Amino acid sequence: MEAEPFAADITDPAQPAEVIARVEEKLGPIEVAVHAAAAGMSIRSASTREVDRSALDLPFALKVYSSIELSRALLPGMVARGSGALLFSSGASEANRQPYLANMGVALGAQRAYVRQLAAELDGTGVYVGLLAIGALIENSAVQQQVDAHPELIPAGLELPRIGNDELGARYWRMYTERDTVEVEIGF
Repeated sequence: MEAEPFAADITDPAQPAEVIARVEEKLGPIEVAVHAAAAGMSIRSASTREVDRSALDLPFALKVYSSIELSRALLPGMVARGSGALLFSSGASEANRQPYLANMGVALGAQRAYVRQLAAELDGTGVYVGLLAIGALIENSAVQQQVDAHPELIPAGLELPRIGNDELGARYWRMYTERDTVEVEIGF
């Protein structure tokens, strides 16, 4: 298996297609793409009542618009080949109704709806679409470091489980190889 890093700002609508073209030029067709864009705690909303349009801009750019752009760039080739997989990550704020992360929860709800609809539309094409909802802090992530340095970012009494990258990678692999469900939860 070949792997190489290719940097892109996924909040810029043009960059996902540009970086995909560079990757495929160098390494050939992309068989599996994992969309795991995330943001730090600094973009969170203080409460659901304080969410306004501007509070949704970055969460929607990270989780919804970039998911759509990635799909639009990769799906023509995947569908033509009759194989491929698009794997997306989500978080707990959509499922657990966490008001201090309401703006992310709204975006994650929209991303979930998009992924589910896309999976239904692609059924029978050989292209798998899956969503991994992660209900834990990812060890050694920027968010885990922020929370450890500033525990006041999390509501009092809320305990967040932790999960390692090995476990996440194993779950993504299982989703890709088994292809038996669109949505998988881990860490809840």
